[in-house]
Amino acid sequence: MIIYDPGNSRWPKDYTPENLIKDLVFLREALIPTNRYPNQTQRLQEFLNANNFSLLKLFKIVSLPCEDFIVLCRFEMEITPCEELLTSTLTPYGLCCSYNYARYDGEERYPYNLLIFTTQMLTQYKNLPEFRSPDFGMDFTLSILVKSYPKEDRLSFTMFGEGSNIIIHERNTYPGPSAQEFVAGFKEEVIAALKGTQLIVSQEVQDLPVEERDCCMSKPDFLHHADNCYVKCREKIIRKYCDCVPFYASIIYSNDTICNLTHVPCLAEHKSKYEDLNFRDKQCGCKPDCEDTTFKVSTSSLDFIAAQYNPAEFYQTSLKYKDPTAIHIGYANLTFMLLTKELVLSWINLVSSLGGVFSLFLGCSFVSIFEFVYYLGYLIWKLTRRNKPKAQALHLEIQLLQ
Repeated sequence: MIIYDPGNSRWPKDYTPENLIKDLVFLREALIPTNRYPNQTQRLQEFLNANNFSLLKLFKIVSLPCEDFIVLCRFEMEITPCEELLTSTLTPYGLCCSYNYARYDGEERYPYNLLIFTTQMLTQYKNLPEFRSPDFGMDFTLSILVKSYPKEDRLSFTMFGEGSNIIIHERNTYPGPSAQEFVAGFKEEVIAALKGTQLIVSQEVQDLPVEERDCCMSKPDFLHHADNCYVKCREKIIRKYCDCVPFYASIIYSNDTICNLTHVPCLAEHKSKYEDLNFRDKQCGCKPDCEDTTFKVSTSSLDFIAAQYNPAEFYQTSLKYKDPTAIHIGYANLTFMLLTKELVLSWINLVSSLGGVFSLFLGCSFVSIFEFVYYLGYLIWKLTRRNKPKAQALHLEIQLLQ
């Protein structure tokens, strides 16, 4: 990829192409702000400003296209063109190659003068393909072959090691706190087994007010996901303190300023305010999902030498590349664990159980309480009736004496 054209690029004073290559190492500050290298990030931003470059454009230039480093894909054990399975997406990790994700990224589709993304992704992007598979065990759902690159072809790292970072999350959520991650190193064959858990709620729970059931339901025209709410809250805090949003933000409004490298000091200073959030934070107001599907990931890896023994096309293709990586993702079992949120105690059940408890420990019932009140009232009435004649007689005696 060509980052600059020496003949047409504009160069700040005393800034050379050698300085640019060195400063690109600190591009990770745009994703993980630390403000440890202010001089380098400032110089790099000056070059971007001089050439009217945005951070997004720079990331698209320096990031590897999916078709460059993912050389072969296999879906349900059949070789499938990768462009049918993978799309390029923006995430807090930078540009990623996504499979089965209900979001598509591209400058032509997401101009920054529009609201580009909301949690109502189901209605906006319902035409995106959704892949389902009944395969499990060694019949992997998805397998990809990744080729490696020499160190001199790599400019900046977000992780300290050689390999691919894999993120697994729910299809309609922006990668958030519940996303699962693992790393597939170069020259390794990695198997990721997914164990799913599905949470559903009974109709009685759905009928409760939101405050009582303490969770949110999705609607036909609105998908609620706690992860999306968390990400929106995180971006709201960044807007509040730094007056900008990251270029990978889930929501970008027409009046938003996109954060660049000059905002790194502010982002680093307030990082604890937006990184250490939780769903219950008052400034977020996020509630858990009433219904949700989550995955736990178990991984195992070994040296990638299977091509010597396996004649399948997937493995034989790996012989064309130096130090490739094979990544297999599939379900561990045919079944999911199903969790149901039920209404254990309604008001009727509560009153009934209280009556039983009173009967057990106090030896009484509601009939006994009624009888007690009745006889108490009757006793008061009798005493009142018995005292009235005496009062009249006394009154008469006083009159006679007079």
